[in-house]
Amino acid sequence: MRTTLTIDNDVLERARAIATKLRTPFKTFVNEALRVGLDHVEQPAKSRRYKTEPHAMGLRSGRNLDNIQELLAQIEGEDSLLDYISTDAHRWAGCRQPGHRRTSGSSCN
Repeated sequence: MRTTLTIDNDVLERARAIATKLRTPFKTFVNEALRVGLDHVEQPAKSRRYKTEPHAMGLRSGRNLDNIQELLAQIEGEDSLLDYISTDAHRWAGCRQPGHRRTSGSSCN
């Protein structure tokens, strides 16, 4: 089938040079190059499975995984956040005394 294509000069020069080097007719070389290129474009890129290597990092002394909120506060250096949270929660429970901490069984009154 005949068709007209506009090929960039650099591509044309390269194709002619390779066809000459391989002693292949230009038309044959272009058709083969297009087939190889089309096959390459059609096939999805092969990807390797992503794999991570675990590393035991340990837990610093004084850290506790049982209370994530406390752990985050310690890591971020916001130990005062815990005081704020407990005081705020205390206020919600009806305590009106600033700085007062209710312990189990005690009353805020």
